[in-house]
Amino acid sequence: MKKILIGMVVALAVLAMSVPVDARTGGYSQKLCYALESVTDYNTSTTATAIKGFTIKKNSFFDGQVIVMEAIGTIGVTSTPNLTIDVLCGATAMITSSTVAVTAGYIKIRAVGVVRSIDSVSAGTRTAGTILWSLEVIADQSADVVELFVDETADNLETDIPDQDVTFQFTWSASSSSNTLKVEQFEIWSW
Repeated sequence: MKKILIGMVVALAVLAMSVPVDARTGGYSQKLCYALESVTDYNTSTTATAIKGFTIKKNSFFDGQVIVMEAIGTIGVTSTPNLTIDVLCGATAMITSSTVAVTAGYIKIRAVGVVRSIDSVSAGTRTAGTILWSLEVIADQSADVVELFVDETADNLETDIPDQDVTFQFTWSASSSSNTLKVEQFEIWSW
């Protein structure tokens, strides 16, 4: 009896490994869409500056799609300037942090967007939908900063616009050569 049970367990394990990952996760598979190739500095700008992001092709959003962006880096400042962070989809700011007072240290920024709805296909084209975002900012500084921003209403999402970048955008409250944000890691995942 023991040999039969062991044989059944081994057979089930082999069967489970032969099933595609997306079938085991409810039909969705996780995909790394973009990873920053080198360290990038976003310094001194009181004008909004965006990180190079991932381009989403026309009509590629789907109901229930999850987009996760994470940036990790270091901050250098002279006093305590404020940093404003936006999540962009195309040219539209989907969610904006309030101004975050930062001091020198490490920072992690994470945004999660969930596509709530996509209009039905009309003549082969989806024209619109909605997406709901949350934004989390964690700064490892003298007074650990943890900020969480959540959309209370879903943003409109134009799905028929070709080549929309999804990314973060940064704006400093004061221009100073000492105000630096060095992005060491930046990844965008979708599933």
